[in-house]
Amino acid sequence: MNKNLNKKLVKTLLVFLGYLLYTDFFSTIFSVFGLGNGIEVSFISDLLFFLIIVYIYKDNISNDLKKFLQNYNIKQKIFVIIKYVGIILIINLLLGVFLEFVFPNATNVTDENTTALKSLFELSSIYTIFKILIFATVAEELVFKESFKEIVNNKFAFVIISSLIYTVMNVMYTDLSNQYLIIDIIGYLIFAFITSIAYVKNDNNIFLIILIKFFYNLLPVTLLVIGTF
Repeated sequence: MNKNLNKKLVKTLLVFLGYLLYTDFFSTIFSVFGLGNGIEVSFISDLLFFLIIVYIYKDNISNDLKKFLQNYNIKQKIFVIIKYVGIILIINLLLGVFLEFVFPNATNVTDENTTALKSLFELSSIYTIFKILIFATVAEELVFKESFKEIVNNKFAFVIISSLIYTVMNVMYTDLSNQYLIIDIIGYLIFAFITSIAYVKNDNNIFLIILIKFFYNLLPVTLLVIGTF
């Protein structure tokens, strides 16, 4: 039993390290062939990691897809997705209203984040859509939920650990001296916490979480495409 746990621990560690280092790894390889370090390299690096992580967890995804199709009828599928997406949106909306009173100048931070997303979209709309709707919804959830599930059996501990690590990973490359960093932290933590709860309450079904995140991320992508974001 310890041997099996050690294998899972090594697997999770390798997956997580791969997520941390894949960009630098592929960029180094591409630079050797003089391919530079532009948006194309980032796109290819993300795509390669995406294919690798999906291959590693292909059986998990396939099994969870079958369970999702068997255990939920059409109305249940729609309801459970809308429920969790709605909960995240409502909490974020209430949080936004509250933060307007606490940090009245925080709208400048939101504008900077929006500008960054718009800039990426202007450089490559296809890459931006892939990054938000495919990579973030599938690869990131496999890393932060499916991999950690294999080594953290306690549901409460899993929700806390996976949520904290997801949040740290999403803010560690931002400007840590920003006085409004707490706003980003709370936002990421809310999303991670709710989706982790949804994960454990629905028999650790990663396919369901992928769908929830896909439809949650669909809103900003839609706004980007129609030019109102």
